[in-house]
Amino acid sequence: MNREQIKRLIKAVDRFTDVFLGHILPVQLTYFFTYLLYYDPILEENVHDSTTITISLLMILPLFFSLVRTATVYDRPLREAYLASPAEGFKGKLTFWFRQTQFWVETAVFAGLYLLLPIHWTSAVLVDVFCGGNTASKAKLLAVYLPMLFLLHLLARLSAMQVWTDLQRGKNVNRWRLEEKRSMTKRLVETILVYAFCGTMLSFSLPILAALLPFLKKGLTVTVILLLALLLLTPTVFRSLRAFRKRRAFVKRFIAVCKERGYSATAVRYPYRSLFFLYRGEDFRVTVGEKQFACKLLCAKNKRSPLALYANGICQYARIVRLLTVELFQYDKVGKFGFEADCPKVLILNPVPLQVVKFEGSKAIQLDNGDIVGDYKIFSATAFLNALERDVLDR
Repeated sequence: MNREQIKRLIKAVDRFTDVFLGHILPVQLTYFFTYLLYYDPILEENVHDSTTITISLLMILPLFFSLVRTATVYDRPLREAYLASPAEGFKGKLTFWFRQTQFWVETAVFAGLYLLLPIHWTSAVLVDVFCGGNTASKAKLLAVYLPMLFLLHLLARLSAMQVWTDLQRGKNVNRWRLEEKRSMTKRLVETILVYAFCGTMLSFSLPILAALLPFLKKGLTVTVILLLALLLLTPTVFRSLRAFRKRRAFVKRFIAVCKERGYSATAVRYPYRSLFFLYRGEDFRVTVGEKQFACKLLCAKNKRSPLALYANGICQYARIVRLLTVELFQYDKVGKFGFEADCPKVLILNPVPLQVVKFEGSKAIQLDNGDIVGDYKIFSATAFLNALERDVLDR
């Protein structure tokens, strides 16, 4: 092992020690904060012990996943090693990690800290729930808990690989700012603060809700539960309403432009249902003089999720799941917008995301209005209407 490799391993140990501290500190602090918040000095006990346990348990595993994923994304040597020869398929990606000395060193550091330190220093809530002070029980607990953490550790690494691939292709570069100094530290601190904030909010809201439910009538209880579900779904509802508003505005202006300029057009097929489903074939056809254009509407409800278009009529959305500002994980959703037509084909993005790309080889190329992908000319809704009004759709 040369000097450079030793330096890398020392840096990896340091990074994973930060992850370890970032993992146990918020969970421990939330546990003790909620414990003190509901401690009754007269009864000398925690009057809402179940709340304390629930909140801490809710934080442990997702926080660990987020911290490992973030630390891995910013690991430059590993990123460069992976992108130099990207692994193909799930098996190939697993093999990549299992062959990395750094991976096993970091795993050993994390497991070693758990084994060497008293468990009530690292996971007081687990001692409370599963051990009851029994040393033998603690050993059994670690025998289950550490493999769970290892699995999450591995899943977080695999999730980071998707980010590396996107960054190499030119997608989501600004989202991570890998070259910015202290960017990883900022991300880790942000992750810890967000989880701590959510834990604190839950510590206040869960006991209040638990206390209110027995006094509420059945109908009112259902109403409260529905309101809470609506609150959780607020981002999705907001994006859907925004998409509906933009689609309605497009359809109205499209009809107005056609009337004003004397163009003939078919009715827009499923103008609102197509916000949620991709239907086969064209959505409408517009005739400008002797020229016809077959048009299809494509919706990107989340403007922050990049959209990739392929010449074969396939589109790919990057779905990013977040907890407030912290990115938990991402996955790709694939759809098919392609259709057959006997005239020029136009793809209209409405609503349009902040980033639309096509691929040339493995490189993502940013698209602009009027660019061509396969047989399709790409426009945002506003650009399409402006081009239609000026009769320059075919230029």
